[in-house]
Amino acid sequence: MVNKKQQYQDLSKFNVPKGFRGKSKFIVQIWWIIEKTLFAMSPQFFYGWRRFLLRSFGAKIGKNVILNTACIIEHECEISDSVHIAPGAVLAGNVFVGERSFIGANSVVMQGVKIGKDVIIGAGSVVISDVPDGKKIVGNPSRFI
Repeated sequence: MVNKKQQYQDLSKFNVPKGFRGKSKFIVQIWWIIEKTLFAMSPQFFYGWRRFLLRSFGAKIGKNVILNTACIIEHECEISDSVHIAPGAVLAGNVFVGERSFIGANSVVMQGVKIGKDVIIGAGSVVISDVPDGKKIVGNPSRFI
């Protein structure tokens, strides 16, 4: 029997950014209510409605962004033009996503991570560090392919 050393995700590189919540406690609570009702329950084709709600709470959302149902976009995120965020994907606070990138279903991008242009993040990936332009990453923990 081969004894394989189990590998666990190394979180020593992860830092919670200053201004963790970004907004006052009141605004954060209001956003959570709106996110769980008006944002999450909106029909699939309401991309413009979801962009409007995010912009109303301070997110910077580019043109032609597709925010699918059940995705979660937290405070202080910036999403560039022509980005597609699949259902169930989570962008924790203060995430930057470069142009023409794709974030797969049920992926998690941790706080403060910067995703470059033309990046593809596979479904179910957990991203804890910055991703340079043009890369493809998959897995938990995420790795380049």
